[in-house]
Amino acid sequence: MWTYRRLLRVSWREHKTNDWVLEQLRTNPMLMKQIRRRKMKHFGHTIRHDSLEKTIMQGITAGKRPRGRPLGTVYTEGGMVEGENICLGFPRHMDIFKGIPFAAMPGRFQKPKPHPGWDGVLKATEYRKRCLQLTLLQTDTRGSEDCLYLNVWVPHGRTVSSNLPVMVWIYGGAFLVGGSMGANFLDNYLYGGQEIADRGDVIVVTLGYRVGTLGFLSTGDSSMPGNYGLWDQQAAIAWVHRNIRSFGGNPDNITIFGESAGGASVSFQTLTPHNKGLFKRAISQSGVALCPWAINRDPRKLAEEIALKVNCPTDEKMAACLKMTDPVVLTKAGDTSLFSSSSSPIVFNLLLSPVIDGDFLPDEPQNLFSNAAEIDYLAGVNDMDGHLFTGFDVPSVNSDVLSTPVEDVKRLLASFTKEKGQLGLDNAYSTYTLDWGSNPSKEMIKKTVVAIETDYIFLIPTQNALYLHASAATTGHTYSYLFSQPNRLGGLALPYPSWMGADHADDLQYVFGKPFTTPLGYWPSHRDVSGYMIAYWTNFAKTGDPNSGDMKVPVSWPKFTTSGHHYLDINARMHKDNVKQMMRTRYVHFWSSVFPNLPSVNSRSRSFTASEAVPVTGPGPSKRRRTVNKNLREFAVEETIGQAQSDIDEKTEFKRVFYSVIDAVQGEMDVRFGERSSELMGALAALDPEAENHFLDPSKVTPLLELTGADAGVQEDVFARGCGVLSNEAYKVVEQKQQPRCSPCRTPTSGAYG
Repeated sequence: MWTYRRLLRVSWREHKTNDWVLEQLRTNPMLMKQIRRRKMKHFGHTIRHDSLEKTIMQGITAGKRPRGRPLGTVYTEGGMVEGENICLGFPRHMDIFKGIPFAAMPGRFQKPKPHPGWDGVLKATEYRKRCLQLTLLQTDTRGSEDCLYLNVWVPHGRTVSSNLPVMVWIYGGAFLVGGSMGANFLDNYLYGGQEIADRGDVIVVTLGYRVGTLGFLSTGDSSMPGNYGLWDQQAAIAWVHRNIRSFGGNPDNITIFGESAGGASVSFQTLTPHNKGLFKRAISQSGVALCPWAINRDPRKLAEEIALKVNCPTDEKMAACLKMTDPVVLTKAGDTSLFSSSSSPIVFNLLLSPVIDGDFLPDEPQNLFSNAAEIDYLAGVNDMDGHLFTGFDVPSVNSDVLSTPVEDVKRLLASFTKEKGQLGLDNAYSTYTLDWGSNPSKEMIKKTVVAIETDYIFLIPTQNALYLHASAATTGHTYSYLFSQPNRLGGLALPYPSWMGADHADDLQYVFGKPFTTPLGYWPSHRDVSGYMIAYWTNFAKTGDPNSGDMKVPVSWPKFTTSGHHYLDINARMHKDNVKQMMRTRYVHFWSSVFPNLPSVNSRSRSFTASEAVPVTGPGPSKRRRTVNKNLREFAVEETIGQAQSDIDEKTEFKRVFYSVIDAVQGEMDVRFGERSSELMGALAALDPEAENHFLDPSKVTPLLELTGADAGVQEDVFARGCGVLSNEAYKVVEQKQQPRCSPCRTPTSGAYG
């Protein structure tokens, strides 16, 4: 016998046609009475087909829903849910659903499973507990293992909304902490979606996912592969795609967005092959998959350390023991050291993170951008994103009294360039101190320290991710931004100095409209910034173009392309000059091109380090990797505006390197290159060190690289010491807007950017 619940479930799961459902209704009078008796005037909203919705609404429930009425009870694949309806001022109102389960309570170190469903109507009016995690002081835990719930905000005007764009939020927190509702102040939750939904006329969804030990611990093999938090996110996105039509959303127009670890999660969700067709657009704020903290490359070591803390063996029985350990004990064992210094930055302590498991992430992130070819992608950073981390590593940056020693700058750079030894440090130091002059001010040194961490942790990886996306894109569009609205407490309270820009997470309050929610805490200019960001973000969610949609924007935002590298500088004073190109060119060039090709101190072979934006893995590049390398090689050349004429000391140094290379190669010429030795000498001779304006002309260097490809030492010496030494002089010319008198310096073809 048919019941209305059975009819809805069968029609949903088996994709029955409108005619089939209507036939069941016509031939089952009792079913019709059930529907009327339960006053299911929303019935049409539970069916995915618009035509069926119209038929049922008119023919069975005796008319359309009256204007201004809430959604009421909504059917999902798990059962009926009912939220609350709030008035926003005539004629606007909004339905809010809190705590809808999108998966069952997860098993320990297992992928999420479908929720079994529930009887009756689920009252979705309260946030559920966040996933089990450490408190900020790491002295206790909070949350629950039963945490896979999401929240939905649905705006309405005079009529009930339908076919609205959908924005799904993924929170940040270093993969260690966080919740779908965010921080709470006087019942005002940070991630409340009301302002975005109302002002942008979009449906907003926020989701919960496992963090810390329970979300990302991995043994590095099939017994505990890891990435459980990413699988939770994927399950929530898939649930939204299957169910959002019942709430008035368009399942074919879903945008995922997130910040910090949430931004990196968004990036991972675009790269995994498991999300084909589930969403159309993505926004990464201050975090991408290429960030040095986004991947743990030695998960086994961390798993063994945690196993020892909870008295588990480290052999083949380790995984089984960990799965039986009390979840609170496991969570506490995953604590992160908050002690750091310029010699040991705190970013290296963030180890509970995603892994390359061969499933969710089947390959290195930089090799997966083809999966995002049809996804519109918008990404950017805050101009002082690294300040939060610098406060731990070099506390003096926040003091008006204490100076920051230059030695702290060197120690910080040494920790980020450790694999390249002294040569890496020297190149990095000369890059970041080029503008210092002979007597840099205290403020300049402090700003430099913040810039180093901002570049290394956020900005450089984001720029590389944007370039790889633009290179791989077919129908997807790419947009880049820099958020530079100064911190509201800059110069007013510690730890924010007077020169403070936008710190890590400063953008969140503006994206979620807090200057409108709590107007007494903000100036009018802050409401301007919030309005701009909501307009750009929701326009992008609707059309894939932040300039096109229902909301006006102050400045037209151009696309990021592999040749243009445009970006938008977002702050309260928006005008045409906020459209810029080549974000931090000198530093992008150094970290993406010069640094990866310096010789490593431990080996002449290339190996991945945290500071490399895009490493090359495996014994030999596949066709796909060669394509990635080609794209990045072009990026490096474009970022190198030109090599300026060197002074006499630099020229003397290069001549010394040049002749030492010739001597080293000529001794083994016949053995190494046989009949091609004459070609090699011709290529070497083309690099005439006696020429008045000697530079590495790409047309002359290419034959040399092709011939010496087997000799990594030659490449490293020529490029790292020859080309690299001259780099800083080039930027003096660029920044003075002079015409460079040289050709761009290419990097070796064997490197990640070569």
